[in-house]
Amino acid sequence: MNDYKNDLTKYKVILIAVTILATVVNILVIKSSFDSAEKERNEIFVADSQNTLLLALSRNINTNRGNEAKAVVNKMHTHLFYMAPTASDIEGGITKACNLSDVSVKQYCDKQRESGWYNRMMAEGISMEFVTDSIVLYDSDKQGYDFFVRLYGKTSVISSTSIEFKSLVTTCYVQESVRTVDNPNGYICCLFNIEKTDRLRLFRRENNPAGGAVENGNE
Repeated sequence: MNDYKNDLTKYKVILIAVTILATVVNILVIKSSFDSAEKERNEIFVADSQNTLLLALSRNINTNRGNEAKAVVNKMHTHLFYMAPTASDIEGGITKACNLSDVSVKQYCDKQRESGWYNRMMAEGISMEFVTDSIVLYDSDKQGYDFFVRLYGKTSVISSTSIEFKSLVTTCYVQESVRTVDNPNGYICCLFNIEKTDRLRLFRRENNPAGGAVENGNE
């Protein structure tokens, strides 16, 4: 009888030990799963110039969202204001800019198209160039948008007869979007508006003894 009780006690101890061991293993597995999920949340993918997805690591993706907002705003403006005088380049720039924005950019492009600007570019061989001076982020005052953005830049309109330099100030909001190869930053520009534009310099391409352009100043 005593042997039976001793064996029963041993089995109970073994059962308890196995149960504890199984519980510990389950806890470790669950913890490992949570750690893996957290690591994946801290991984983002970006596209290089060849549209190859590259892994970028960050302890907290949110810490980089401001830079990503600036990146998408800069990219959208570059597509919109840097164009060669060919139909494919103009339409390609418009399409890429619209893919990074809401309907407000399309409305701006439609107005430019209706005014005949794009046709004039092609007919007169006019090209446009653009450079960003600075991009400033503000806390959004509208629900559903992460930031209010103001961009300061310069544009140049280059034709066979002149080169015109202008300052440019625009505003927009940025909104969360799906990350894709074409939009790795996961933002789109919304409520785009040209706040201010002023002529800085106008150079007339006239024949002169020096063989260069003549600056007409702020005409």
